[in-house]
Amino acid sequence: MLRLPVNIYSDRGSSPLEIVAWSVLLLLPVTPMLEIYHQLSDQLAAESIARHGLRAAVFGFQSGVEPQEALDAALVPLAKSWNKALSAVNLQCTPTCTAGSLMHLEIRINSATAIQSAGLQEQ
Repeated sequence: MLRLPVNIYSDRGSSPLEIVAWSVLLLLPVTPMLEIYHQLSDQLAAESIARHGLRAAVFGFQSGVEPQEALDAALVPLAKSWNKALSAVNLQCTPTCTAGSLMHLEIRINSATAIQSAGLQEQ
């Protein structure tokens, strides 16, 4: 019986191994990039919700509505439009919610925090 010589330097059969190796190397950066995307998305949503929520609270104050009530009514559609769950909401007036004072709104979504401030005046 004749034996065929075996070529140990052949590339035969290495394609599946190369595909697996290159796939792993190319997909490694995807997870950190997704985490950065989620963090930036949360920060952008927090800033937008804080800005528009504070506007609603200030307009509510100027219309004679309690600022917290106006804010609560505005937060539900704002959070829903961004498809985000609010971790914390803090509305404060310095020193009290009267004309001439400052209103501060802090919104937290996961680890992203946004703070907006506005001065209050009568309409």
